[in-house]
Amino acid sequence: MPQAAAKFTSREEDGALALPHEEHVLTRTYGVRGRAIVRIEAGLPFRQVLARDIRDVRYIAGAKYNKGLRELIAYYRTHFPELMQKPLSPRSQ
Repeated sequence: MPQAAAKFTSREEDGALALPHEEHVLTRTYGVRGRAIVRIEAGLPFRQVLARDIRDVRYIAGAKYNKGLRELIAYYRTHFPELMQKPLSPRSQ
């Protein structure tokens, strides 16, 4: 998460959340939907795409994966802090 096709990081460095197949197929980025999403979201900041993916997982499974999602966020904060920075608001520039 986000999907490797978004190319925020290399495939080897991407963070992931393991879901059973029956839940994975329900996600917004599975299969054909994923190919469309990567085009639609091209240019969006990493944090925004990750937040959308987190909301999607929570919509599908509720709080079931909260621990894994927290670990995923911690992974990105530790290894890719530049991706996790909030964008500057227009007023602060």
